[in-house]
Amino acid sequence: MNYLLKGLKQSGVALKSLLLAVVLIIGIGAYAQEPNIFPEPNSMRVGIEWITLSNDIVTSFKGFDDDKHLISQVKDAFKKVENTSADVLQVKFIRDKKVDNTQGYTLSIGKKGIVIKASTEVGLFYGVQTLVQYLDSYPKLSTEHRVKEVSIEDAPRFGYRSLMLDPARHFIPVEDVERYIDAMSFYKFNTLHFHLTDDHGWRIEIKKYPRLTEVGSKRDATHDDGILKGGFYTQEQLKDLVAYANERHVDLLPEIDIPGHGHALLTAYPEYACFPDTTLTAEIHEAYPHAEPICIGNPKFYEFYETIIQEMSTIFTCKEIHVGGDEVNKDAWSKCPKCQQLKSKEGLKKDDELMDHLFAEITKIAAKYDKKIIFWHEGGHHYPAGETVSLWRLGTAKEVIADCKKQNLQLICVPGEHAYFDYPQSMSDKEYLPAWIPVLTLKKTYEFDPGYGLSKEDGKFIRGVEATMWGESMKNMDRIFYMTYPRAFALADAGWTEMNNRSWEKFKEKLPHHLIILMKKGINFRPPIEL
Repeated sequence: MNYLLKGLKQSGVALKSLLLAVVLIIGIGAYAQEPNIFPEPNSMRVGIEWITLSNDIVTSFKGFDDDKHLISQVKDAFKKVENTSADVLQVKFIRDKKVDNTQGYTLSIGKKGIVIKASTEVGLFYGVQTLVQYLDSYPKLSTEHRVKEVSIEDAPRFGYRSLMLDPARHFIPVEDVERYIDAMSFYKFNTLHFHLTDDHGWRIEIKKYPRLTEVGSKRDATHDDGILKGGFYTQEQLKDLVAYANERHVDLLPEIDIPGHGHALLTAYPEYACFPDTTLTAEIHEAYPHAEPICIGNPKFYEFYETIIQEMSTIFTCKEIHVGGDEVNKDAWSKCPKCQQLKSKEGLKKDDELMDHLFAEITKIAAKYDKKIIFWHEGGHHYPAGETVSLWRLGTAKEVIADCKKQNLQLICVPGEHAYFDYPQSMSDKEYLPAWIPVLTLKKTYEFDPGYGLSKEDGKFIRGVEATMWGESMKNMDRIFYMTYPRAFALADAGWTEMNNRSWEKFKEKLPHHLIILMKKGINFRPPIEL
């Protein structure tokens, strides 16, 4: 309840409405007798027979090494089973190459016990998340704890399902990031996009360039509390965080934003600006449409950035790095002798083409360290074929999809009209935000079709979905969770579940049950009182 009250202060929701929502959540969820699983499985057949559960279980692995994390998760689920009189329950985990999707699984619950089959460890993990949610759907209502027999065959619609955190604006402690990973992995998100640098702060230790964190991590914005804002992650902290995420089958995808959004970098190392000048890092709410970009014509910058990528490659197991490439003011390049010299040398006609040159060079550098690159898509630019871009600008899906087909690019769908979770969920949430920011309701997120009506063949370049959580107004994890849930449930369905298996009405029926789960875990959320 304490988390909810914190969310109340941030949202402007009336106390009476909040308490009413909680009562409804508890009242509806307590009597649920049908499976409540997010995201919705793509094939689930619930039988008519009831299976009596026991909290005395035996787990066995065939074709997999014993997974202590999964065993612990399953045993925790069965601790809630209040029945010691039933026979010992067999829970089997079996490797089955017939499950052809690497993230797919089958789950069966019957009189002979529980069996989860998958061809990979990640598929097995997702099967366990479904099992835990399925068991939780049937509370004890009599002297026995029972569930209906079930057979599930499931695999995701899209392979990439991501949420994004932005510690560059407001630093997020490691333990809070871990809590976020725990929650998202339970709902089968498999990537945490970690926006580590921006105008307001550089948050990753680079040993060869210590000023990036000594100077660039400290933002000159004290606001009303008189405290200098700052913070960064050491390489050892990030390695531990990567291991924590990997254990839950979440890739930690780092983003180092260039050539724009580099105010913190240029504060630490002004020699990489077109016109070097020592400056303070940015005020948190101050936009930088005219901030100077990195000097693309400076050959030493490519050496500088290669060192950054090389050190990052020893930290992050993820095969990709996001490098931004958005919202760049190129005015300085038109006046910079080094940039104009490069433009002439490469036979470029426009200053915009300097961006394309940078993209190509960074992609080559990353390839040396077995890394691929992701860019924020900006119209009018040429990206290296086969790389990935993120659709983000409001109302540009049609144009971006056409451009991806033309340039042979992979696509991650992060459209502002469906997936910008820093956008307010209602007009009452909008009070302290800029007027231009639209409201993004839970229903609007649920309506998102990442395939945009394309057939599987025509849309095979679409890798999946992501929701952003830009950090300008996200001062702590309570606020981040409040803005993430329940919209993340809707995005989980969008990324995992085929369109013909999705239903807004069914989603609403399952929602109260999962809000109770969040409450039990101490995770803040916005009560959807408008439903």
